[in-house]
Amino acid sequence: MKNPHSLMDALSALSSNSSALAVWKGTNSTFIYSVLLRTSETFFRSFLAAVFGIAENDIALTATSTSLSDSTVISSVFPLATVLIATAATTLSALLLAPIDAARTRLILTPSTQEPRSLLATVRTLSPAYLTPTHLIPITFLTSSIPTFIATSTPLLLKQYLSIDPATNPTSWSLLTFLTSAIDLTIKFPLETVLRRAQIATWTSPQFSPPSSQSRRKAIKTIVPVPQAYRGILPTMWGIIRDEGYSESQRDRTAALMGKAPRRKRKGQGVEGLYRGWRVGLWGLVGIWGTSFVGGLQSGSEAASVEAGAGLHGGKF
Repeated sequence: MKNPHSLMDALSALSSNSSALAVWKGTNSTFIYSVLLRTSETFFRSFLAAVFGIAENDIALTATSTSLSDSTVISSVFPLATVLIATAATTLSALLLAPIDAARTRLILTPSTQEPRSLLATVRTLSPAYLTPTHLIPITFLTSSIPTFIATSTPLLLKQYLSIDPATNPTSWSLLTFLTSAIDLTIKFPLETVLRRAQIATWTSPQFSPPSSQSRRKAIKTIVPVPQAYRGILPTMWGIIRDEGYSESQRDRTAALMGKAPRRKRKGQGVEGLYRGWRVGLWGLVGIWGTSFVGGLQSGSEAASVEAGAGLHGGKF
């Protein structure tokens, strides 16, 4: 790739290396994972609500896994319990489906010629008894719980501490929810980077292969160079920033282009190494937020037209 930060270069590299269909690898497994995740989230929310004696309508949140915050939490009778139950339901679902998520990552990162290619067979190479590897539990827990807690608690904080209501302050509400969603992405990207490395390390690092499954786990070939070993959450982040690869600051790059100083690269990828793909995520967030913002403006204008019509109707009669 000429520019690793370019989306078009990434798509072109995939197409030229593994055909145009390589962009769609893992589509079936992603669909199955998404359906199972939503279904299990709904089940765990209802189950936890029944256990703690909370009405199911109070925890019937929608879009707990999306990028934007859901304002329905502020209408709940027990808003704090709603936030905790939604977070717990998403976390339990992610831990339960962690083997499928890891298998999906392998299907995406391996060539189409790498067997097996079915989701069930790939999960069996991970664990014959469908058990989540122990090294995936902490990072899966953090990746699923923190973003969900931020997304569900944001409307509650805006309503109770800043006195901002989506009905009376739609513009301020929309801008602040966009800001908190951007903060959510800032926290989520490093965790997801470490999560994907931990998942692929299940097949590329011998230390994560228990003796009972070593015969089923064979060395795999990935479409990119095999990343460094997974060493835990914080050690892996530190290794990406300080030890792995090389990086060049914008000041050194500019000075080299102007001929004022020789090119100087520093060891480690820097903080940028933890935020691969942030441009794509940010544009997706802007698209979702823009659509909801325009929809809110249209709803407000329609409501104003209805009120104006009602006023004229009342004035006539």
